[in-house]
Amino acid sequence: MKNTKIKFEYKFLLSYLIIGGFWILFSDRALKSLIYDIHYLTVIQTYKGWFYVLASGLLFYAYLRKNLYKIRKAEQKAKKSESLKSAFLQNMSHEIRTPMNGIVGFVELLKSENLSKEQRERYMDIIHKCSNQLLGVVNDVLDLSLIETGNITIERGKVKLNNLLDEVFSSHIETLDNGVQLTLTKCEIIADAELITDEVKLKQILDNLLSNAKKFTSHGKIEFGFERQNRNLLFFVKDSGSGIHPDMIKRIFNRFERAEVETTKLSGGAGLGLAICKGIVTKMGGEIWAESVLGQGTNFYFTLPYLTESDE
Repeated sequence: MKNTKIKFEYKFLLSYLIIGGFWILFSDRALKSLIYDIHYLTVIQTYKGWFYVLASGLLFYAYLRKNLYKIRKAEQKAKKSESLKSAFLQNMSHEIRTPMNGIVGFVELLKSENLSKEQRERYMDIIHKCSNQLLGVVNDVLDLSLIETGNITIERGKVKLNNLLDEVFSSHIETLDNGVQLTLTKCEIIADAELITDEVKLKQILDNLLSNAKKFTSHGKIEFGFERQNRNLLFFVKDSGSGIHPDMIKRIFNRFERAEVETTKLSGGAGLGLAICKGIVTKMGGEIWAESVLGQGTNFYFTLPYLTESDE
């Protein structure tokens, strides 16, 4: 049977009638049994009426205030969400248009018959990079959609953790800015152990966190790795970049929110990476959080269950 929720105005009216009915019924009976003088009875009933008006007014004020607070809070949340969505869509438009313009523009240039081999190869390389950038944006949107609808799947298998970390290190070391050092820290106690987890998803989390660290670290170092904590593995990505404001530290994993809204165009990206990381980590049975000092850097941590073949 479908549950039907009573509307607020009906609750309010029903409460008023019930309280008033009980008050009149029981108070009149008590007064008539104690007071026989009609004059005094009339005076007391007048005061009783005023008392009821005052008491019910105070009760309904408290009731209305509580419900109106919820309504106003929901309205503020909806307005904020709408504002964040608008900012997100504007940023997405920018993120899609930029590589698309690059692809269309350089495809037109390739039509020229007077291009040298070097020019043609350079244009093809730019088109390839723009295509990968556009594909990354589309994949982020699809991943977030799967997470939001609960349709994301985890494919568990044997993963040689240190080999995976070496691959991640190799793929990111080539794209660092000058003056930024990348280091990898491994847990030697389980150096050769095989972890039972989703290799693709784990690599996606590390790639997102490292890409985020590179985006906001112009000098200094970025360190990533893992250590064992009882039945969990604690992964970390630490940077010496610009850091995150304390007011934003708990909100950066929310969809549509970014810690550097005013520098979105400078930093680039769709701003979905951290929300995707949180969704994947949660689905894999772990937790993710961040610690940061503004102007000194940010440390991201996430845990995953330490499952081996013997645990299957």
